[in-house]
Amino acid sequence: MIITIIEKETLLANDISDKLRKSGYQTEVFDCINKATKLSSGDVYLLSTVFSMKSTKVFIQKFKDTPILLLVSHKGNETLTEPMQLGARDYMMKPVSMDILVKKIEHYREFEN
Repeated sequence: MIITIIEKETLLANDISDKLRKSGYQTEVFDCINKATKLSSGDVYLLSTVFSMKSTKVFIQKFKDTPILLLVSHKGNETLTEPMQLGARDYMMKPVSMDILVKKIEHYREFEN
């Protein structure tokens, strides 16, 4: 299972990636949502809400059949409500709890099977 992390904060993205790899997952990290839209091959997407709403909408619409978990710094219409209405399945507040993240990923893995 490949977990794709799309986050501008590279230290955070790499930290999450390292911890997920230690838990047995393959990961790919993008700091640009446009690159991720073109090149990613994830089974689950962790998408930061720091990107423009336009590019976030394009990404969610393209990958809406794949689990997308939003990484949010604050709850708001643009960062949470709109992306969830477009097809994102869940969200997590930053800083990310790895225990909860792994449980959510496992839930989507079971759901997909």
